[in-house]
Amino acid sequence: DYMGNHYWSTFIKGLNTTLKEAGYSLAMTIIDIEEEREQKLPSLFAQQKPAGVIMIGPFLREYYELIERSDIASLFIDTHADFNFGMLGSDVMLVDNAYSVYALTRDLIARGHKEIGFVGDIGSCLSYRERWEGFKRAMNEAGIALNESWCIINSMKRHYFNEEELTAAYSQMKHKPSAFVCVNDNIAVDFMQIVKGSGMRVPEDISITGFDNIAESMLVHPSITTVHVPKEELGMRAGEQIVWRINHPHRPKELIRIGVNLEWRDSVRNWT
Repeated sequence: DYMGNHYWSTFIKGLNTTLKEAGYSLAMTIIDIEEEREQKLPSLFAQQKPAGVIMIGPFLREYYELIERSDIASLFIDTHADFNFGMLGSDVMLVDNAYSVYALTRDLIARGHKEIGFVGDIGSCLSYRERWEGFKRAMNEAGIALNESWCIINSMKRHYFNEEELTAAYSQMKHKPSAFVCVNDNIAVDFMQIVKGSGMRVPEDISITGFDNIAESMLVHPSITTVHVPKEELGMRAGEQIVWRINHPHRPKELIRIGVNLEWRDSVRNWT
């Protein structure tokens, strides 16, 4: 539900603004799992070949490659988790995932947290994998051994943790760390309710952080420490890039990074 989702509806608002100014109209289509598996381009393409394509949401690697072979200017907002930059066959736009989570984790450690877990589907997209890498780097540089028994992670390409899975994994932890770094705010909101439902307090017993700065992260109690992504500006920049790519089809493909900011809120406390 992209229009009902705070993150993507704000992104699309910025995208549409830029495209309208450049004289383009925005058409949206949903790729279902069968189309993706069968390597079928959207039926919209048959009706009228688009000037450019922007893909949002994680797809299988093979589908990204199908779009790259279509000879249509393309921009991927995020991409598959096993991507490496030697595979750059289309423009890719990402936010600063690794360093921001590295800085967030480093600050948790500076606040006294030494037992920290990570929660998220690190195999679903490159952004999540980069956040995991940033977390591991901070722990390693601090000389803190990574304890995967405190982490709820999954490397499957088509997996997204639901509340039941998170609850089961959390309840199986014999010892709970003092903080959890969650891969996004949706996970953080659900996970905080699980922690509180178990009788633990946030942040008195366990600190929790998220990523994205969606509206829900501010509305829950306590408000969630997160990484702010400038969603509308991300959409505007995506529009600028696809228009540029349409006009410069043979220029080298580009990786674009958008800056983010840490937002410290009430879900984190100093640990002594």
